[in-house]
Amino acid sequence: MDPLKSGVEQVLYKCMGIKEGEELLIITDDKTSQLGDLFYDVALSEGLQVESLQYPALSMDGQEPPTDVADALLNSDVAILITSTSLTHTRARKAASDKGVRIASLPGFTEEMLKAPMMVDYDAMTALSQKIAALLTRAQEARITTKAGTDLTLSLVGRTGEDDCGVYNTPGAFGNLPAGEAYIAPTEGTAKGTIVYDASMGGVGLLKEPIRVTVENGYAVNIEGGEDAETLKAILAKAGKNSGNIAELGIGTNAGARVTGSVLEDEKVLGTVHIALGDNANFGGKVAADCHLDGILLAPDLYLDAEMVMKGGRWLV
Repeated sequence: MDPLKSGVEQVLYKCMGIKEGEELLIITDDKTSQLGDLFYDVALSEGLQVESLQYPALSMDGQEPPTDVADALLNSDVAILITSTSLTHTRARKAASDKGVRIASLPGFTEEMLKAPMMVDYDAMTALSQKIAALLTRAQEARITTKAGTDLTLSLVGRTGEDDCGVYNTPGAFGNLPAGEAYIAPTEGTAKGTIVYDASMGGVGLLKEPIRVTVENGYAVNIEGGEDAETLKAILAKAGKNSGNIAELGIGTNAGARVTGSVLEDEKVLGTVHIALGDNANFGGKVAADCHLDGILLAPDLYLDAEMVMKGGRWLV
């Protein structure tokens, strides 16, 4: 059996729960059209009602798509976003979700992801993700440390943990594929300390050397490192106001995911933590920004209300 076809079918039926008579929209850009064609051809061979729409690639995650793309998304039943930059944290995606469109966002998706990361035990991943989301909801404060030098504290007061388990079969359901994380938007202005990204970074990819970020009052105030740090600084400068907001604490729960340089998969790796910069207005936060950039931390220690719940990437609870 063709593993790529099986992976696409997993997306269509297990993840999206597509039904006869529903209209499927596949959105790509000019860098991802070949992969979009694979999804389109499988959907067509299955007898589904499918349309595809392509637009010129955008420059960073979180940028709004062209108006015609936003309109088409708003008027579909099910949409799969196979793009080089993420449409997850955009007003266009949020409006379509609010209308009831079921959406999966696959920024930076590759054919390899149709294999192990997409073919995991969804029941086990769901159970773990929901358990962690509940822990985040109950906690008032989180602290993350790593041997690489991270020591970051942030408040979770008044915020609700969310889980992303990869099954989007109800009206308005949305998430990334591959899936597998629990996440929360920290209370604005509370994050303080140091983040040392040591795996990969949104907009950058696999890191040649760690990026060290100093955080004060909920914002990244200084970024140090080599070439990758300079790239990140340029992205944030282009994104402008609020791009340095500490937007998300996320925890990977996908046992099939591996660090590859594609943050879409990297942030899902079981036993990692990711801290995002920029927008969080679409998942419980109050900060709108023109970017949302996830950075991955390897083998973290995680404390919730001073209790160690993860040590070196391994769960203790």
